[in-house]
Amino acid sequence: MYKKMLKNISIHAFILMYFAILQATGFLVKDYAVLGKILNLARRVIIIFVAVELSNNKISFRTSLIYSILFMVPIAVGALDYVSFNTKIIYMTYVFIGIYLVKFLKIKNFKNINILPLTLRSLLILALGFGVFAGVTVYIFGIDPKSIDLMYHFTYLFFELVLTLYFKEQENIYDKIYKLYYLSDHIGQEREEFARVIHDDIVQDIFACKNYLSTKDPDLGFVKEILTDLEDKARGIMKYYQSNVYDDIDVGASLEHVFANIASLYKDKDLDLHMDIEPEATDIKDKKLKRLLLLVSKELVNNIYKHSEGTYLNYSLSMEDGKVLINLESDGATKEDFKKIQDSKRGILILTLLVESNSGKINYDLKGDKLFTQVLMEVREN
Repeated sequence: MYKKMLKNISIHAFILMYFAILQATGFLVKDYAVLGKILNLARRVIIIFVAVELSNNKISFRTSLIYSILFMVPIAVGALDYVSFNTKIIYMTYVFIGIYLVKFLKIKNFKNINILPLTLRSLLILALGFGVFAGVTVYIFGIDPKSIDLMYHFTYLFFELVLTLYFKEQENIYDKIYKLYYLSDHIGQEREEFARVIHDDIVQDIFACKNYLSTKDPDLGFVKEILTDLEDKARGIMKYYQSNVYDDIDVGASLEHVFANIASLYKDKDLDLHMDIEPEATDIKDKKLKRLLLLVSKELVNNIYKHSEGTYLNYSLSMEDGKVLINLESDGATKEDFKKIQDSKRGILILTLLVESNSGKINYDLKGDKLFTQVLMEVREN
């Protein structure tokens, strides 16, 4: 809706500028009876577009833009002084407006529209009061009709601007709620997955050992094999789920530990991992940023190990203008992989949300089969 409103305000402003240019160059129609109708038509077309798009959110932006241009062309032609059929253009435009209203206006949806934090009764009183005030002011000062029409246009233009900003704020709020919803859902799924893994891979084996040891003649060697296998499973789970944060170890050593753990989980992958860490970037005092840096690095590298069919992975960590900069380069990526990253509603979205929580940003770029990932995060003073 924000884009449609921005389109409406842009077209309205363009029409007013167009009229101003015609006035300055002497091409604006001189007969005010015709000019007044043109100004009223332009204002009504804008109002109708706003009303229709508020009542029917199924109209695509492309369709809305096409109809806007189709309606504004006759208005632009009708405002020219040397055109002899201005009135016919006006009436023809009103016919097209009627067809547009019949096709797209959803009257039943108007009762559900609430674009201001006011009740319908308060809104009607406000509109009526403003109308009376404007009418009395115009009468007392004897303002000429052309100025009145322009005043109406600027009033509507201001209202459109406020409405556009309102929808932009609503979209921002929705985007934040949307991300928080997926973050909470992701955390819930992680907990369920962790509980399932513990039950299936740990608890079941413990019960099996317990029951086997309760027999009259248990095979201790076999029990030892089960427990050894259980230890390997537990270590694997630990490597995957642990936070890998050691406050007494610098970032470089922590990253080496993180990447070694990840590599041990994918024994079938043979990625040539190269790390380039600037000494300046290893001495991070902010524990929150340090944890976030390690978490983001872990998730990005884990995703490459998990999904890539490439042969190498280059990881670099540096400082740039007082900010932490992470760069990753890997091969084996496809356009389908890149599209999945762009359309991600889960892991990548959560990762982006975490980075943005620290006034950062994350960018992906695909060149051939090489995937480039860049993360920039702000270093805050303690």
